[in-house]
Amino acid sequence: MKWKLLLPVLVIVFLLGCGEQAGNTVVPQNQEQYDAGQEFVREILDSLRGSSGWTPPLPPSGGEIPRILTKEEKDRVIDIASAVPQVVEAKRNKDVVSVDTHYLWVGWIGHADGVSYLGYGAVENGTVNLSNQDDTWYPGVDFIFYSKFGKFGIAGINVAVNLETGKAVYLGGFDASEIPRKLPPQR
Repeated sequence: MKWKLLLPVLVIVFLLGCGEQAGNTVVPQNQEQYDAGQEFVREILDSLRGSSGWTPPLPPSGGEIPRILTKEEKDRVIDIASAVPQVVEAKRNKDVVSVDTHYLWVGWIGHADGVSYLGYGAVENGTVNLSNQDDTWYPGVDFIFYSKFGKFGIAGINVAVNLETGKAVYLGGFDASEIPRKLPPQR
């Protein structure tokens, strides 16, 4: 008889425990780790201030329709993008533990703040129809900087290049960190 009364209570306790666990899966180990990771991201993104966006004069010339790049073109895109001072500076950051690169296409949509992104995989797989889009596109690279602060300190810089001139035409940044649903209590 006692078990029949206790069973609903045990089920409720179990469900509350599962909910608590699921809610905590993205909480950083401690506040310092979270703060340090976010400071790392801010440092990378602050380095882009005043120089991010499209490089004048606008509109950029030399754009094209996104297509599969040759190996030589990919190498050239990486070389040009890697030489951008903000990328060089980010690679030298003492807290960076690794850097990933991903190709993409960056589109100018007619004004200084206008930008659209197209994943290179979609172009490679032929799953994108761009015949009706007026964007001027440039090949680019996403640099993803992973810090020693784990999933709470990941920043990205994207650079688009003009293969005709050999210069970067767009510079942008993003926070790729996982933002916790809640922070642990302050101690």
